[in-house]
Amino acid sequence: MGNWGSHLYDRPPQKLGEFVQNNLRPSEDCQKQIDQTVDTICKVLQDAEQLPLVISVARGGSYGRKTVLRGNSDGSLVIFISDLEKFQDQSKNHSELLSQIWAQLKCCQLTRKLEAKMEIQNFNSGPTTIQLFAKEQSITFKILPAFNALGLSEKPSPWTYRDLKRSLDMMKASPGEFSVCFTELQERFFNNLPRKLKDLILLVKYWYQQCQEKLAVSFQLPVYALELLTVYAWEQGCGAEDFDIAEGLRTVLGLIRKPGELCVYWTVNYNFEDETVRNVLLGQLRARRPVILDPTDPTNNVSQDNSCWHLLKLEAETWLSFLNESPGPSWNVLPASLYSTPSHHLDKFIKDFLQPDKTFLDQTKKAVDIICKFLKENCFRHSATKVQKIVKGGSTAKGTALKNSDADLVVFTDLLKSYTSQKNERCTIIKEIHKQLEACQQAQDFEVTFEISKWKAPRVLSFSLKSKVLNECVHFDVLPAFNALGDLKSGSAPSPKIYAELISLYKSSDILGGEFSTCFTKLQRDFVRSQPTKLKDLIRLVDLHLRGPESGSCPFRWQVHRQAAGTERGKLAAQGVLLKASPASSLTCHCPEWSRATCNFLQSSSKAGCRQLGVGPASQEGRPHTLSQSSTSTQDTCCQVYLLFSQVLSPQVPQTVPGHSDLHSYTSFFLPFFFFFFVSFNQCF
Repeated sequence: MGNWGSHLYDRPPQKLGEFVQNNLRPSEDCQKQIDQTVDTICKVLQDAEQLPLVISVARGGSYGRKTVLRGNSDGSLVIFISDLEKFQDQSKNHSELLSQIWAQLKCCQLTRKLEAKMEIQNFNSGPTTIQLFAKEQSITFKILPAFNALGLSEKPSPWTYRDLKRSLDMMKASPGEFSVCFTELQERFFNNLPRKLKDLILLVKYWYQQCQEKLAVSFQLPVYALELLTVYAWEQGCGAEDFDIAEGLRTVLGLIRKPGELCVYWTVNYNFEDETVRNVLLGQLRARRPVILDPTDPTNNVSQDNSCWHLLKLEAETWLSFLNESPGPSWNVLPASLYSTPSHHLDKFIKDFLQPDKTFLDQTKKAVDIICKFLKENCFRHSATKVQKIVKGGSTAKGTALKNSDADLVVFTDLLKSYTSQKNERCTIIKEIHKQLEACQQAQDFEVTFEISKWKAPRVLSFSLKSKVLNECVHFDVLPAFNALGDLKSGSAPSPKIYAELISLYKSSDILGGEFSTCFTKLQRDFVRSQPTKLKDLIRLVDLHLRGPESGSCPFRWQVHRQAAGTERGKLAAQGVLLKASPASSLTCHCPEWSRATCNFLQSSSKAGCRQLGVGPASQEGRPHTLSQSSTSTQDTCCQVYLLFSQVLSPQVPQTVPGHSDLHSYTSFFLPFFFFFFVSFNQCF
């Protein structure tokens, strides 16, 4: 390896933050001198009488985004001129404008006292550039006259992007040709990012710089692409202002190792609502990977230098091997969102990115068995109270777990002799279990990291089992419960008296529905665990959708699981799950971001040409139609969902999978969509 990147390779992971501050950030004095010089230049350009009216001067590039690397860096000064009234005007009189600007810069250089040294270069076939020097720091600025696309607005309207698309088509210009018009938006996008994230960006840019020096090549991939990829990794995997910078670096390099799967985009300035913008955006998301879209210009895929990605992938693998002898922790970030994944790749998406690591699951199972045995032997050891059994529940026990998923340990003790005693004695039992969990933590050796929650709440007890190697964990809730089912054998139905007593209790008190659902954990678990593997994979997709970063927590997760395996309330009740009567339409969730993402997913399925399975919501007898579809694919089922949903809840909706023009009209139907998603699957089998 020689001395390449020796500063980085020799630096312990915990010292990377210090390395950035001491070696990669520009010095404050140099930065101040350059800032003052840029302020002077901008004022000269805005006040120049020899130029057409200058509306404003925007600062772009690394300088404008405040991600300047010590040594040599880049920037741009974008001059918005009133004479440029539309995108196409930028190519008109371009040389004449640059000559006038060059003259003003020369005047500034000769007549003004500048804090930093300035050199001006005027290329006949390229842009005018100025280079500012302050001790060991230099920044090269491109001087770019541009159309003021935003006008007086802070955010672009859909009309702005429609005009952008028309202009690109009219001039047969390359996508991203006019992205300079949105420089102010780029600056705002980066403005509110925490300082430590910008330090991580500097570290990634330094790594990229070292790659080019080692390989003796000059990549065409703009550093902007890596900056955006770093922001994406932080938003999806962390989001905190303070974080372990080594974890962040591992995450970004891990994404660089998967260029063929990268699809990164934002909807902060544009979205799927406008038809023209939607078509542009969907076209980009279906393009060959990698895709990293400029958050200010949907036509601009900044990652299109495909020739360098293979080399960067190899260098990322090499660097990761030097960062730690064994893999260190990183953030759990997917290279592409569920909604940008082509429907025919869903099965691979589930296998590669959603299912927990098998070794970690085996380690977790061993740890849980140890914990359960310890609790049964030691809880209430010096009293007549005994632990009857401990039942494992939650996504992990049902076989529907994602990476970093949830699980329950439901502890049945003979102290709880009724539903009401479960409510009254819960705190006493929680206190005893907490004491024994701490004892177990000290007494036993585990292959995973065992952490007990420090949240002091009398009704809640939680702990986590974390991998010592991978960024995976399972969060457990410990729940005391009344053994309402007794010694019910697997496959047997519980006595109706159990439900009669429970219903009577609900009617005679103000207890909320589902208060005692933990009593039926075994039935819930067995009900879902017995379903086909393909259905459990679909449940994983729904769980991923509900826990997405834009959605926050969702109270309907178990509701979705209950509805996953059937359609009839009687069938659900027979499996030990009480449902409060409510029409399916009452489950509508008014969350436009969830809904838009769901529609995007349907749109992708439509483009792929998925099959429509011939099933309906119910026959005239009120029973589901059934088909023998042993080869039903995830893609086919997703398409069938829409058809079922439209037939039952919205007769006015056309009976076809939505196309470009009618996509937005379904944005208010998120949860009913998933309800019929599972109904559809159940009918297909």
